[in-house]
Amino acid sequence: MSGLVQCGDCNAAMTRRDRTGNRERLYVQLICRRSTDSGGVRMVTISEHRAVNRVKEWLNELADDIGEAAESARRSEHLQLTTRTTAKEAQDELDRIDKQLATLRRHLIAERMTEEEYDQTRAELLAEQQSAAERLASAEQQANSQESEPAQIIARRLIEEWNTLPVTRRRDLLSRLVRKVQITPPQHAMGQRGSRSSLSGSLKRLS
Repeated sequence: MSGLVQCGDCNAAMTRRDRTGNRERLYVQLICRRSTDSGGVRMVTISEHRAVNRVKEWLNELADDIGEAAESARRSEHLQLTTRTTAKEAQDELDRIDKQLATLRRHLIAERMTEEEYDQTRAELLAEQQSAAERLASAEQQANSQESEPAQIIARRLIEEWNTLPVTRRRDLLSRLVRKVQITPPQHAMGQRGSRSSLSGSLKRLS
């Protein structure tokens, strides 16, 4: 979760630290980086195991949200249809303008129009061509940027392959779904009983 975990007290990034040095019995904590680098803020910590388990719970909730998955699929299908229609219309217009420009040139050569008429008509067609080309480029860019898979599918894959995916691939998939994992500190002063941090309600889903 490197780059995603954030201290809920000061909004600084949290860093990973092994508290035992024993590879057979690891105890890894996520610690507020600002509290260790410069001090002056509360040392918010949580065990990495607990944080990962909470993220997995959230992924399960997302993967099981069938209603939202269906709605997401409908939105994606509608957007893809609109994008394809826009791209086709723009391409058709470009083809039409290419033919008109060729015809216009033949008219000039055959002296069926003056050079002034040719220049004016050609300028109008080139302006239309530029506009159509921009619409086509925009539609293609939008098509390329569309999420190829619904969030629920990505979440399910993460859950099923969590232990076998390479760390970089796991982080990439998680970052598609989560803007940040915020570790919320308790209301008690540091050192009081029950002062461990919590992730409850702290996952921020990407819009």
